[in-house]
Amino acid sequence: MHDYLRTLPPEKKRKWPQYLPELVYTYNVTPHSSCHISPYQLLFGQAPKLPVDFLLGIREEDKPVSWVHEHQERLRVVQEHAQKQQQRAASERKLKHDRKVHAEKLSVGNVVLLRDHPLGRNKIQDAWKTEKYRVRVVPEEDGAPFEAES
Repeated sequence: MHDYLRTLPPEKKRKWPQYLPELVYTYNVTPHSSCHISPYQLLFGQAPKLPVDFLLGIREEDKPVSWVHEHQERLRVVQEHAQKQQQRAASERKLKHDRKVHAEKLSVGNVVLLRDHPLGRNKIQDAWKTEKYRVRVVPEEDGAPFEAES
């Protein structure tokens, strides 16, 4: 949810609770990247009904008794699919991690952004400062910080 809140422009971030219902709805109906299924579909066993569906008059007739059995079967199928997709995504993340991808080495003159670490409640604040810096001194391999000027 922090990622969704982080997308709000600064003037809306101050009033973030007002935008929470829409952001929660968006999260619930958006397919997850690892299983390609929305939380709504995992919970209810069917695709979400969007407001436009009601405006267009799209309806699904449900039979009370058979609906329960169909619903249970849909949930079982969706959950099995989600589990397989999550296992596949976990394998892909592990492969990516195991490749030991390294960032480019810094060179004198590179332009960089610095990570922002504001004090207090900062979960929805931007992760990077907007000011750009130019590298003046490249650190040694011992982890010493580099010097930069704005």
